[in-house]
Amino acid sequence: MARGHALIIEDSSTARTILARLLDRADISSKGVVCAEEAFPILQSEDFDLIFLDHILPGMNGFQALEKLKQQPETRDIPVFMYTSQNAEKYIQEARELGAAGVIRKQVDREQLLRTLDIILTDTPDPDHSEALRIAIEEGGYPTVESAEQQTRKLTGRLSTLEVAYEELEQELKELRSTLIESELEDTRQKKKRRPE
Repeated sequence: MARGHALIIEDSSTARTILARLLDRADISSKGVVCAEEAFPILQSEDFDLIFLDHILPGMNGFQALEKLKQQPETRDIPVFMYTSQNAEKYIQEARELGAAGVIRKQVDREQLLRTLDIILTDTPDPDHSEALRIAIEEGGYPTVESAEQQTRKLTGRLSTLEVAYEELEQELKELRSTLIESELEDTRQKKKRRPE
């Protein structure tokens, strides 16, 4: 049984898939939707422990959706992470003011994501929970001047994204090879049937 269930509101199927795979590795099941308007009915019928919300979406944008999520009694207590390429300090501040638990880069730092999820989904109450979460998010936040460590962390996140994409491509390639082999075998069978004996 998964230790959590997340809703990913993201119009890019690639970004949705990458995040879903990372969550799966953290033993968190997920469901993805393309827009906020599609998410609201699902949130009425299913329980979620986390929401990852893109900013630029068809229909209402991420901040509009975040405001609506935080106004509804059924969803206001679900931690919402803006999952975006936005990196301005003003954006992060506005997201937090609207009720976001944090901002996670689309080029996800896998270790940072796992630490943050561990803090949120822990079953044992932690008196330092809020502070630990703030630190975990800010360590993966958007620095104005990047140190070598921050640049390394950013590159590690990009590498994680590439690793997941590579695994996807490798799986698709295996499936394509299998399909081609099956097709060639079927062609060979058909040719044998057509040949006069």
